[in-house]
Amino acid sequence: MTERKTSLNKAPDKSRIDALTDSGRQQDQPAQETPRRGRPRNRRRKTPVSTSMYIDLLARIEDYVSDNDITLTEFFELAAERQLEHPIQ
Repeated sequence: MTERKTSLNKAPDKSRIDALTDSGRQQDQPAQETPRRGRPRNRRRKTPVSTSMYIDLLARIEDYVSDNDITLTEFFELAAERQLEHPIQ
């Protein structure tokens, strides 16, 4: 059988609490950073490579369409014609 600890045994000692709070801090010592628990917040999320490639592809298509003064539909028709003429093997 496992022994249960009482709340007094679980609690950190007073010197540790004083070291982490303002009441125990001396004026000439800077505050110590305490480690945070739980899920980190406000971290940059990594975007999947497929999303980055998709965004880059859309930007390239938009540039091509605007440079050649054609519509998006005409672009896809042109791409389909070129693919049918020269299929990838």
